[in-house]
Amino acid sequence: MNKQALVAAYIFIITVGGVTNKLAYQIKTEGLPDYGPHNFRKPWFMVLLMFVGMTMSYPVYWFMSAQQQKVAGPPKKQEPWRVYALVFVPAMLDLIGSVLSFTGLVYIGNSTALMLGSTIILFVAVNSYIFLGRRFNGIQMSGMFVVFLAIMIIGKAASLSAEETSSSSSAAEQGLGIFLCILARFVNSIQFVVEEKMLGDTSLEPLQVVGTEGIYGLIVTACVIMPIAASIPGDDVGHVYENTADSVLMLHNWTLDSILFLYLLGLWGLNALGMMVTKHLGGVFRAVSTNLQSLFVWLIDLGLFYGVGTGFGFPVGEAWKGQGSWLQAFGFVVLVSGTLTYAYGNSVQSAAISKLPSKAHSLKEALLDEFSPQTVNAHLSRVRAGSIDSFAFIMNEDDMEIEAL
Repeated sequence: MNKQALVAAYIFIITVGGVTNKLAYQIKTEGLPDYGPHNFRKPWFMVLLMFVGMTMSYPVYWFMSAQQQKVAGPPKKQEPWRVYALVFVPAMLDLIGSVLSFTGLVYIGNSTALMLGSTIILFVAVNSYIFLGRRFNGIQMSGMFVVFLAIMIIGKAASLSAEETSSSSSAAEQGLGIFLCILARFVNSIQFVVEEKMLGDTSLEPLQVVGTEGIYGLIVTACVIMPIAASIPGDDVGHVYENTADSVLMLHNWTLDSILFLYLLGLWGLNALGMMVTKHLGGVFRAVSTNLQSLFVWLIDLGLFYGVGTGFGFPVGEAWKGQGSWLQAFGFVVLVSGTLTYAYGNSVQSAAISKLPSKAHSLKEALLDEFSPQTVNAHLSRVRAGSIDSFAFIMNEDDMEIEAL
């Protein structure tokens, strides 16, 4: 495996996915003939595409399984349908969190939304402490505190930017966008805990879970949510919440189609390449790459705003907003420090786990000697998935804390 090529491919593809999130909203084109050119601000349609991208995990899983069978022999026994039915619950949580995030992105800058995504560290930690009985070392606690400070700084920077510039979103709308994005991460954190609690003792591979969630989400969004959104009052064309017919007609614009295709490509890369990244480069690099994504997306958006300008006939990208942007840059530096500290704490904890005595001298056997199989399987599953939301935790056994960790 060429690690340099893997690094370049992974960072490139997640950056493309990050840029196109907001860029799609900025594209102005015609939909329904009575309303003229207007922006493609369609949160539910973006959620639909997200679930399409998640279902694309299954072809990746089938390919990887076929390759493994050549080496390891026949595939393992399939899980019963009840296990796949359980995936419906986290899929619906994913749906709620995603639409909150896409709606919040309407009102705030792309870079701000990506940086606020780091609140997932705090929410997952709290939920795992409460519901899964997990504990953290001092390094992890320090990292979480620094991340919290960074989020406060970035939030203040966003409100300051709204006051200093003639942004398309008012200070109140910026505040709403920040709230929705943070709330989305809270819902996602519940989703991850539910996945671990309900699916931790199954043999479903991470890509199977992602693909199954995508199928459920796609069906519910297309068959239930979008028809409702097209019939209730709202601010979209036709005075409805989101006009699906208008969304489909807007897809006749090749620029918009290209951006949405790149968005799907970025989502596929997050799911497919993420496994290889964690396997060959480790979890610390995942923390670094997440911050690099935020930085590169911000730089590209600045380049689009000042380089392309109104070349499409309308502004794209993100402007530099004086003092607010300087404060955001400072918050980003603090955020990087916090996430790297937290990732280092995870590494220290994982190293301590690996030293636990085990007859089989394997990490999983060592963990199984000390902790419940449900939690262990969930943890190892998330690490194999290469998820940016995977963390190393230690449980207390009979309420006795393991001081060495």
